[in-house]
Amino acid sequence: MVRTTRVIGSDSGFVSAPGMLAYNASKGALVQLTRALSVELFDEHRIRVNSICPSIVDTPMARRGMGVESFADADYPVHTADDVAWSVLYLSSANSHTINGVNLLSDFGYSVRSSFPA
Repeated sequence: MVRTTRVIGSDSGFVSAPGMLAYNASKGALVQLTRALSVELFDEHRIRVNSICPSIVDTPMARRGMGVESFADADYPVHTADDVAWSVLYLSSANSHTINGVNLLSDFGYSVRSSFPA
């Protein structure tokens, strides 16, 4: 029987923002931890390890951290807790049995966009 473990990371493991050095470094560590654990645990223990790495999620903690009462007027897309839960559900399902060592970046495609003003 194959079991699965999920790690909740952040898009901050892939991108950086000023003033967030420790947070970015810790989330980058989770990206590599997911990969290393997937190698260590699969062959011997049949445990798959994947992470979900969303961009900002509308939670009370995120609102406090961003200094806003709501993300309703945000100039960027914001996840709901349900969005993250659906990703966790998928990676927990038998439908994802081929996926191991993946850091699922869920950022509305922002990380693939060029900053070049073309």
